[in-house]
Amino acid sequence: MDERWTTVTLAADAAKPHEEALHWVTSRVGTGIERIRVIGVDPAIEGRTGPDGKRVADALADAARRAMPDVRVEVRRHAGPFAAALVEESDGGDLLVVGTFRG
Repeated sequence: MDERWTTVTLAADAAKPHEEALHWVTSRVGTGIERIRVIGVDPAIEGRTGPDGKRVADALADAARRAMPDVRVEVRRHAGPFAAALVEESDGGDLLVVGTFRG
């Protein structure tokens, strides 16, 4: 890959693999990223809050804004299957980044 993406889509999940995904994206600051879309899915998951009392997607978006202040960050929420929301939201973007669980 030539690492020239302008729109990156990130999955926000209460299980926290999104932290690894965000780290991967922010390590590429200065590569032309202009917009990050943070996707929150499933009201039951999205309703959970972290220690700061924020919803998972909002906390991830705040972390992205702190790490990349010149990048426009937006949160989008969906009800229904996570995979379907990611496919829908990543359409029109340049890159979809999801984290993994490590044992």
